[in-house]
Amino acid sequence: MVMAPAEFLRTPLKIGDLSISPPLVLAPMAENTSYPFRMICKRYGAALTVTEMVTTHPFAQLSRQSRKIIERGPGEYPLAVQICGNEPDLMEKCVDNAVLLGYEIIDLNLGCPVRRMVSRDYGGGLGRYPERVEQLLKIMVSRSRVPVTVKIRKGFAATDDTAVELARIAEACGVAMITVHGRTVSQMYSGRADWDVIRRVKEAVKVPVVGNGDVVDGKSAQAMLAQTGCDGIMIGRGAIGRPWVFRDVISWFSGATEPFEPPSDEMIAVVREHFEMLALYAGESKAALLMRKYLCSYSRGMPFSHEFRRRCLNLRSRVEFDMVLAMLPLSKPAYEGREKNVSSSVEG
Repeated sequence: MVMAPAEFLRTPLKIGDLSISPPLVLAPMAENTSYPFRMICKRYGAALTVTEMVTTHPFAQLSRQSRKIIERGPGEYPLAVQICGNEPDLMEKCVDNAVLLGYEIIDLNLGCPVRRMVSRDYGGGLGRYPERVEQLLKIMVSRSRVPVTVKIRKGFAATDDTAVELARIAEACGVAMITVHGRTVSQMYSGRADWDVIRRVKEAVKVPVVGNGDVVDGKSAQAMLAQTGCDGIMIGRGAIGRPWVFRDVISWFSGATEPFEPPSDEMIAVVREHFEMLALYAGESKAALLMRKYLCSYSRGMPFSHEFRRRCLNLRSRVEFDMVLAMLPLSKPAYEGREKNVSSSVEG
């Protein structure tokens, strides 16, 4: 029985002893979901956030880089750490480290489609070997004092459909939640996500199932819920440049008839806050470089955004960020006046 949207919002996602409400999750995305972006998404309604994935070798050693990747934001709770790897001995150390550092959930990545991960039988590559998955999950669950979850894909190759098999293995090993991305590993992020596989996993197991893939607004989230009956919804790329997508889902599920879009002054404040948090996290120079791609995403769909994005790609400093930010919101009269003031400084 599929829940009505309003009931879905009121029904917490149960992960062990944790209650995630509303049942909306920000997907882990390499080079995107460091804590500055996660914190903004959380404020807009993402009740559970997940770190960027960290691989076993550096995390087992608690390297400085691995600890930076999974750094928790101020007051960020609950937070899941996602681990990617296949070595039982290293995974034991990773689980110990995750518990020691206080993460509320440990997630095993069985879906990453990036070639350098797949070639090492990490992520989506590991999903090809059910026996190894079972071995690893048994170690993780037995060793962890916090819930262990897993993120899987439909299968590996275009014709594969192994998600139900992996989900049943994961449930038998004692995982507390399963996230299903409706694409195969070979698809990467192309084509459309197959939501039907999420439905079949949901019907095959008793643990909570979270759907992932192609949710970009409230309307698509409602369509996924109706087709799959999932217990939670995870949003990834749909949140890049639109962290308020979670508010849009909440608003839509609560009966709104129009998509939620923040007023321009709120959007500009979010962009500035994103930069300021990145500056604290990585330093001002690195923050400027990172904001190049984020500004391009935030301006997606705005008028005259092509020229704006071209200027963003030259950002090198806080001063240049301030000048580019002053061009927002993009409209022809304002844009034509302001772009003259920033061209010499930004393009240098």
